[in-house]
Amino acid sequence: MKHTIEVSNEQLIIIRDLLGERLEDIEEEIAYYTENPAALKEDAEGEELTIEDYEEYRDEVQTLLDCLPETEA
Repeated sequence: MKHTIEVSNEQLIIIRDLLGERLEDIEEEIAYYTENPAALKEDAEGEELTIEDYEEYRDEVQTLLDCLPETEA
C-alpha cells in the first residue's frame, strides 16, 4: 500500500534526524543484547524477543530512511 503526503523541507529534516537517531539506538541495543542475552529476556517482559527481531526492526527503519527524498540545503 502506498500513501502520498506533503511535508516541508524542515519537517523532512526532522524526520531524517529522528530516524537516524533511532537507527543508532537500535544498533546500541543490538550490541548490548548480543553481549548480554539474559538482559534481553529480562527486558522483553514476557514477550518473545530475539536479536533477529531487533535486526529486522533496524532494517525497516533503514529502509524508511533510504526511501525519504533528499533534503534541500
